[in-house]
Amino acid sequence: MNYVEYYTDVENLNPVTFKVNHNEDYITEINIIIEEETLPPKNKMTIHLKLQSNITSTEKALESTLTTAKNLINLLTYKTGGKFGSLRRGCYSINGKGVLGIGEITLYNFETTDLPQWISQSLELGLKDNNLLANLKTNDYHRLYREAMQTNDVIARYMFLYGIVYHVQNSSQDKVDSYIRRLNPSIEERTSTNPRTPNKQITIYTWLRNEIGHTTGNTDINMVKHEINEVCDTFAQLVKDAI
Repeated sequence: MNYVEYYTDVENLNPVTFKVNHNEDYITEINIIIEEETLPPKNKMTIHLKLQSNITSTEKALESTLTTAKNLINLLTYKTGGKFGSLRRGCYSINGKGVLGIGEITLYNFETTDLPQWISQSLELGLKDNNLLANLKTNDYHRLYREAMQTNDVIARYMFLYGIVYHVQNSSQDKVDSYIRRLNPSIEERTSTNPRTPNKQITIYTWLRNEIGHTTGNTDINMVKHEINEVCDTFAQLVKDAI
């Protein structure tokens, strides 16, 4: 059987297995397996691509499957908000050539679950949408968003994400806050600690950004870090919607 596997770490996606349909002639089946790791919150995700039996070029097969695997990561990041690590190739076998037994997953009698059906269908449509795939590859904001979501330190990730939405909203904190309020009119407001704007009301997201970016003697850094850790995932979705 010809196949290639790719794997990566992922956060915010629970252990699950499912199939993804594809319209490439050389691929017969795509299986995605997310397994629980021993060091939560990270899980291991494997992309297993079964290939046609008449493939003649190992080099072309590896190049093509890598493109498909990258497209899947881009789509999963865009559609689920999952945090993915670097994509790495695992074991593969193409016309009897390859690397076998390194984390190999046996997929006989493979069973899918109903839970991620919407993901499977969405990925299938996304893989057929050349305009979306091109945009996810070439749009600088999407690229920066993926890089931000791969940042392990939550404070650095939050500041990275704020920088993205800041530029999307024409480099203006006022416009960032206006955008946030349009999405969530009941968003928590806090008084700015900037002496140049006393008594100004700003959203909690901007307030937290400024407490990190302009730390003063009155900043309770541990409290700020705790609050950023609580809101970062919600903020990431907001930033993704702004792109």
